[in-house]
Amino acid sequence: MLEQFFQAVSEQLRAPKADFEKNLRAWLSDTLDRMDIVSRDTLLRQEKQLAEAKQAINVLKQQVEALEKVLLERKEV
Repeated sequence: MLEQFFQAVSEQLRAPKADFEKNLRAWLSDTLDRMDIVSRDTLLRQEKQLAEAKQAINVLKQQVEALEKVLLERKEV
């Protein structure tokens, strides 16, 4: 009988703990979502894409400069 009592009390204590953990996880998840936090993998992938875009822009700038040079040379002739 005493064992049943302790088991019943133990079960009653587990329920609020599970509810608390569930609520805490939900709150943390919601808070992190609002903070716009990204994973390390996402950050690294975006940094790589940015570096590639910067490199492509530099190539395009060089091409534009070369074309401008050609146009200026033709105007002078």
